[in-house]
Amino acid sequence: MQSPVDRLEKLAALHRRGNLGDAAFAAAKESVLDACEESERPDHAGMAVADARSSHGGSVHTTAGAWPGASRRAPFWRNPWALGVAITVAIFCGFMYAAVATAVIPSSALWTGRLACSSPAHLVSHRSRASFGNSTQMTVRFTCVDPSGASKRADTFAIFGLQLALGAGVSLGLIAVTGLVSAGIARRRR
Repeated sequence: MQSPVDRLEKLAALHRRGNLGDAAFAAAKESVLDACEESERPDHAGMAVADARSSHGGSVHTTAGAWPGASRRAPFWRNPWALGVAITVAIFCGFMYAAVATAVIPSSALWTGRLACSSPAHLVSHRSRASFGNSTQMTVRFTCVDPSGASKRADTFAIFGLQLALGAGVSLGLIAVTGLVSAGIARRRR
């Protein structure tokens, strides 16, 4: 069985000859490094530099500090699956914020009035409650009111969409901050 350095040197040679593209080379290099056990993983001082070409014919050589941090995982924003999950969770949280906050606390949606109503008008929320036997239904209605007192019904889809965008943006920001903080903590533990 070949050592990881030998496999890396072979990959580097294929990459230099053009038989292996940049993306394929990076993926193959990562799989070789991931397959190494900790005791078998080459240290930084002995790691082959794949893209380095020496002055005598372009052969691969070793150098101190090559591929620093090769054992580290890519951050979540470079991993398409993790990024997809983060965006999906953020959109779900944004949807829940838009649905719950707009229904329970209608004043939380009043900030959307500048975008949902025409220029001089402002957004007003109306709550109404209706009872039917043992159940009670609450309805929230938004109206654009201009300075003269004229009113028209506001576009609830626009209000909901803006609330969703706000909730998703805040959620994605929190996910990113959490990912960066956990990555920093993991780096300090090494």
